[in-house]
Amino acid sequence: MELNTQKFALAAAETAGILYIACALFVAVAPELAMTLLGWLAHLTNTDALARSVTMSGAILGFIQVVVYVYIAVWIFTSLYNRAIKKG
Repeated sequence: MELNTQKFALAAAETAGILYIACALFVAVAPELAMTLLGWLAHLTNTDALARSVTMSGAILGFIQVVVYVYIAVWIFTSLYNRAIKKG
């Protein structure tokens, strides 16, 4: 079954955008816990030097980056997938 590359990439980018907004809200509400979780996720032993506040401009710029990167990554993935299934 071939995937619609543009629709699949857009759906993934929208999903990533929603998760990014949820994450930014989580950091705004519980910054210490968010930093602890980030440290565990990224194998960091010291998150003290990292910022612990969310700015509107930072959240918007981060949102744009996440949506664009995920769209591109999933577009590439679905293109490769479609090519692979055509070859059998």
